[in-house]
Amino acid sequence: MDEREAESIRFARVHRIGQTKAGKPRSRPVVAKLTDSKMKFAVMGKGRELKGTNFSISDQFPPEIPRRRRLLYPIMTEARND
Repeated sequence: MDEREAESIRFARVHRIGQTKAGKPRSRPVVAKLTDSKMKFAVMGKGRELKGTNFSISDQFPPEIPRRRRLLYPIMTEARND
């Protein structure tokens, strides 16, 4: 993503989650809400370019969604094997 593209990204809200911990070199995750869904898809697509770096981009879901997905994962793998 070049500088012009990066400057065109508009955020509705940006904040960090979690608390800083003394002695931990890891930084806290950043949550960013984009103003436009098209821009979100563009940013998520560019996230592939971060492979092999210390950065990543992912969707943030409510806790219920990952829990349900974990429950469905064995069913999916069984269906694929059949």
